[in-house]
Amino acid sequence: MKKVVFILIAVISFSSVAQEILTLNDCYKLVETNYPLIKQHQLLEKQHQLDTEIISNSKLPQINLDAQATYQSDVIEIPIPNANIDPLNKDQYKATLSVNQLIYNGGLTAANLKVKKAQFKTKQKQVDTNIYQLKSQINRLYFSVLLTEETFNLLESKKSN
Repeated sequence: MKKVVFILIAVISFSSVAQEILTLNDCYKLVETNYPLIKQHQLLEKQHQLDTEIISNSKLPQINLDAQATYQSDVIEIPIPNANIDPLNKDQYKATLSVNQLIYNGGLTAANLKVKKAQFKTKQKQVDTNIYQLKSQINRLYFSVLLTEETFNLLESKKSN
């Protein structure tokens, strides 16, 4: 592949104008390392894994612990003569433990997993489409620089003749 001198003002931002010999593959590699959209593939993969874990965990038993403490300012007393009934305590405590297990949900969990996977693939394809559009812009710019360089060489040769 032919190498070309390319000014890197648009691809990499420097404080001064730098010239470097770049191939088309070098431009693609620079895009892959510097363009933030490329990193979105990894983020989408992590998000898909987390969503899958959350949906799969709905099959696991769920344990809930609830506790309550109250203080009654006034307690009812029953006035029965000669009864050894102690009045109720003003402090009351209550704790409950509940365990819930999903037995059957009609395939809802599997359907949710399929939907999440389809959404993940759709988002991946959207990112791929954006990257493809970016690479086509790089191709246009790269080959326009090549054409400009060849036109310049042609004009220099005409000038020398």
